[in-house]
Order: sequence, then structure tokens, then C-alpha cells
Amino acid sequence: MLRIIIVYDNKNFIPKELCVNQLIKHLESINAEINYNGEELSEEQLNSIPAPLQELYKKIDSIEIDYAPFYQLEIYDLETSIDKTTSWFKLAKKNQDLTTNWFIFGEGMSSLVLLCAYKEDEEGLSFAYWDYESDVDIDGAICSSLYELLLEIEEEYEDLINEELEQDKEEDGDDDY
Repeated sequence: MLRIIIVYDNKNFIPKELCVNQLIKHLESINAEINYNGEELSEEQLNSIPAPLQELYKKIDSIEIDYAPFYQLEIYDLETSIDKTTSWFKLAKKNQDLTTNWFIFGEGMSSLVLLCAYKEDEEGLSFAYWDYESDVDIDGAICSSLYELLLEIEEEYEDLINEELEQDKEEDGDDDY
């Protein structure tokens, strides 16, 4: 089970660099597969990444988190993120319902996409996830940090597992009659 704690110091957020270090330390403790970035990013590469992800990509190349055998969450390497985002932009030009405000940086389950806005909204939110197979549009960012996004996804995953367990109990109960 993934548990990420947002660290506060006297009611202030710890600087981004330390938050990324804390995230990496936690991911290592749960045996997430972390591929570290061995090269310094160019100014052009950094400028292609939304500000909330820049510190993360300075340190890591990609991350895979195994919640369960059938559920993984992946944070893409920078090249894959840029390719996916470029494809998104091309699709958005054809489909008026999509926006080019998002940088795609990962995926989970079968159709979950991790998104970071190029510009935070008026509430300071930048992160979202979206199930592209659903009929639901992207409403906007829901989290201000990657920590919060991962917590939100974990909660969603736990709810899904609990629903499946409840359905199994109900089905098993029906068989008893």
C-alpha cells in the first residue's frame, strides 16, 4: 500500500527539492522501481516541463509503482512524456473537447493518464488524472503536488478494491441460498 506523507515545517511546505527527495526516499522504501536520471537536463528540456515537475525530472528518469499484480502506476521518462504530450496536442487540434494545457507524465491501470498543467489554476492546483475511456471530461487540476496526486490515486485504487471485495461478498452470499 502506498502512503505518502506531505511534510510540513512550522505550517510551511518544505522546499520542492526536499519534497522530491522525500518522495524518492518513500518510493525506495516501498520498492518502487526508480530509474535515476544520469544526465543533466538542458534548459530547453526543462522549459518543456511544467514547473511542478522540473525538480522531479532533474533527479529521476522514470518510476514504476506496483500496487498489486494487476495494477501499476508509471511515471514516464522525459522523452516518453514529451512524445505523449505532442500526440495529445495533435489530437486536441482535431477534437475541440480536449485542451493543450496538459503535460502527460504517466499512466496507471488500463486507461488512467497522469497530467500536469503547464500553468497552475487560480487555486494553485496543477495535477490531475484522467480516465480516457470514461465519458468524463477533464474538469481541471485537483491537486497542488505530486504527493497529493499519488494519495488521491491510492485512495481511488483502495475504493476500487473495496468495491470489488464487497461485490465478491455479495455474490458469495447469494450462492448460499
